[in-house]
Amino acid sequence: MTHNPDDYMMDSAGRLVPRANVKPEDLLQDELVRKLFEQARVIRETMRQFRETADGDIRAFLELLADQYGAKKG
Repeated sequence: MTHNPDDYMMDSAGRLVPRANVKPEDLLQDELVRKLFEQARVIRETMRQFRETADGDIRAFLELLADQYGAKKG
């Protein structure tokens, strides 16, 4: 007999519990938390990309100032 992992959830003690034994409100809570976590992951990745782009743009700007005007910022 094989068990489908999707038919189980892990409880706070790390035990696998059949989904059929989990209260509906706990399933809804789990769904909400997973959705919010995924949204936060996407935002974190977007912010990482923004920081990298902004850092590169700022460095290029500072190099431009130094090359064209002999000026130094920072």
